Amino acid sequence: MYKILWLLLIVAGSAYGEIYKWVDEHGRVQYGDKPVKSAQTLSIDESPAVSSISKQQRIEKRNKLLQGFAEDRKEKNKKLAKTKKKQRMIKQRCLWARDRLKQYQRASSLYNLDAKGNRIVLSDKQRAATTKKLKASIRRYCK
Repeated sequence: MYKILWLLLIVAGSAYGEIYKWVDEHGRVQYGDKPVKSAQTLSIDESPAVSSISKQQRIEKRNKLLQGFAEDRKEKNKKLAKTKKKQRMIKQRCLWARDRLKQYQRASSLYNLDAKGNRIVLSDKQRAATTKKLKASIRRYCK
């Protein structure tokens, strides 16, 4: 806190005259605008800092930075869209697997169709294997 006050004194004092620095009897460094015995005069550069780059270079740097931000935002949005699409697909597979399992459990018999469209009834063993696969799909997609 004291350093800030002294800094303000230095800045305020620079507008009106010279700044002095000395060490007091307690060994602390002091600053002031009035000369004290054994005080040093400080020289403060009052000229404003001038940027070494031109206005055009600043504009180019700003535009490059903004373009980088835009590209980052676009990439982030692509990743987000991809993630959402994947989540929708997983949810659809979950719903499909649950629905299919309910249908299989309600059906008296299951069948597949051959190339000619004829029904081939599944045996109990085949039905159990198909049901097991559906339950595995449900565990995988319905978390």
